[in-house]
Amino acid sequence: MKARMDPVIFAQEVDANPLASREGTIIPAEWIQAAVGLHTKLGIEPTGKWFAGLDVADSGRDANSLAIRHGILLADVRNWSGNNSDLHFTTQRAFNILDEYKLPELGAQFDGLSVDFDGIGSGCKGRGACHQ
Repeated sequence: MKARMDPVIFAQEVDANPLASREGTIIPAEWIQAAVGLHTKLGIEPTGKWFAGLDVADSGRDANSLAIRHGILLADVRNWSGNNSDLHFTTQRAFNILDEYKLPELGAQFDGLSVDFDGIGSGCKGRGACHQ
């Protein structure tokens, strides 16, 4: 049956994969899943600088997202609701997560936090190493 059916429809309907038919994706979900933990399987130890990026939610169902990278490794991604959250709470939560990784203490090994300063994230300026 799988050989005769469109692979996207098969993944969505038979495998019950909710990500199978998402429109507008650049990287297919199965590529992302294949990459999870790949550095360990290949014996690659992440090196280089640490970097973080914060996407501040606009409103409603939109989510705040923080991604933390160490060299080639996406070390952590956290999302939390942007519904009725204020900018101060979002900024403080992001910096608390950075503190969990002790990133501000790394000095030159921490390349900073990038925030979408063009939109609602413009209010996050003010605490340390932020890039525009």
